[in-house]
Amino acid sequence: MLKRDKIHIRPMLSGDLAAVVDLERRIFPYPWNKQDFMSEISIPDGFSCIAENSRIIMGYLCARQMADGMEILKIASHPAYRKKGVATLLMGKTYQKAGESQWPVLFLEVACKNTEALSFYRSQGFIPSGIRKGYYPDGTDAMNMMKHL
Repeated sequence: MLKRDKIHIRPMLSGDLAAVVDLERRIFPYPWNKQDFMSEISIPDGFSCIAENSRIIMGYLCARQMADGMEILKIASHPAYRKKGVATLLMGKTYQKAGESQWPVLFLEVACKNTEALSFYRSQGFIPSGIRKGYYPDGTDAMNMMKHL
């Protein structure tokens, strides 16, 4: 059994990108590439981190500042480590960063058909704030969600 205190959250670095992109390709139907992640870790108002245990990347998160808050662009947990607290720890670090940066609201989009992710975000206190019709390349709608800190 994996203990949460053995999972470390740290900034995403360029040396992590090969493993992150590999994981991204396994999880998402429209994955980001290495340059997408490199752009995110390079921007001054960005926040990208990974969850790791013994140098194994268990998950990652990318977010960036918006006018009135922080948008979570990507969050993923390795399939072998789902439901073990990885995403919760990543979100907790994000809430901490948003609070320190005076970003009072968090935003994200999630596929309306992704019931597992919708359930997770609701458990984290996110509420629906709208629908983006045909947001994804296959025409799937996205639900906009937000959370006030």
